[in-house]
Amino acid sequence: MAYVGGLRARLVKESLFQMVNNALEDLGWFDAGRQHSPIQFLDKEVANDDEVPLNTLSLADGDIVASALEMGSTLSEHSWAFYLDFFGESDVLSLDVSRDLKDILEGRMPSIGRVAPRFTVYDYTMATPPEIFVCDISGVSLDRAQNFPKPWQKYWRSVSFVVNDEYADEDDS
Repeated sequence: MAYVGGLRARLVKESLFQMVNNALEDLGWFDAGRQHSPIQFLDKEVANDDEVPLNTLSLADGDIVASALEMGSTLSEHSWAFYLDFFGESDVLSLDVSRDLKDILEGRMPSIGRVAPRFTVYDYTMATPPEIFVCDISGVSLDRAQNFPKPWQKYWRSVSFVVNDEYADEDDS
């Protein structure tokens, strides 16, 4: 099967979402009985004017920049901007979750298997999804929103990063 175009993009984003979700689950962020309201994780961007329930985490994607890696071939690196936005119920919770996200992405949590800034992409179109390739993560940074008037934006933190995907064409997965 050829992993290019929209299919490749969808599988990269879905695999990234699953990796982050699994890491947060391993850290206990979705466990019942925590001292904060439940956290929900969305696989889509939250519009700036949409009211967001507190403790919502969303995965949004941005621009893609392609850079040629070899002269005379179609091999290139596609750098895709992503954002993990967390709208916390408190400053402490927002800081805690966002710093965990940063360290998950940077591969700084060996206790949950996150030992490198990369993730495996799976083919979720199959009943038993096989591993198909690996993407690297770079440029991880943490930003805090300032002076937003809406209550759900008071403790909004955003972790931005780039997913680097190298491939040539439909014969190269």
